[in-house]
Amino acid sequence: SAGCIAPASAGLSAARAATFKHGGSCDARVSMAEKGFHVRTQSEPYMCLSGGQSELLFTKCDWTDPNQLFTPRNKPGGHEAGSGQQIALGNPDDHQCIDAAGGKAPLGYECYPPSAKNPNQYFIAQEGDPLIWERANGPSTCIDVASSAPQLASCAGTSTGAKRGQRWQRDAARGGTMRLRDPEANLCQ
Repeated sequence: SAGCIAPASAGLSAARAATFKHGGSCDARVSMAEKGFHVRTQSEPYMCLSGGQSELLFTKCDWTDPNQLFTPRNKPGGHEAGSGQQIALGNPDDHQCIDAAGGKAPLGYECYPPSAKNPNQYFIAQEGDPLIWERANGPSTCIDVASSAPQLASCAGTSTGAKRGQRWQRDAARGGTMRLRDPEANLCQ
């Protein structure tokens, strides 16, 4: 379907994918709760990690949403890499855990038995710190909100054509890429 690239509304809090960042520079931090913990961004709009499906997303925080509560399944140090532990999506008796998928992107996946010591399912969760995937071979990596891409919206027409802020012109193309220019503001995206 056709769409326009339009600026997002100021109050828009659409779900955004979870991703890995290296070096502990994550905005999302662990916030302990009575029966587990939440992973929440430190800057507005506040978003929380949500694990109700195989894809982990950051959505608007809701402390009553069981999909935003994570619980350790076993004692720290259950594998060769160090002090991490399996993290269940919701109830520790459920069989979905945060999984690193070999570093591609964090996701919800069937929990391996602790005896398997699968390093893709061992994370470090400490109050106020990023949720860290303790990699067996490589630097530690934290879970954070993926950068947002331009939002596609339905074109809003006026009697004179496209709505202001949705008029774009192709600007200089170089090396297989191009820029879009807003003719009213004379800014490139």
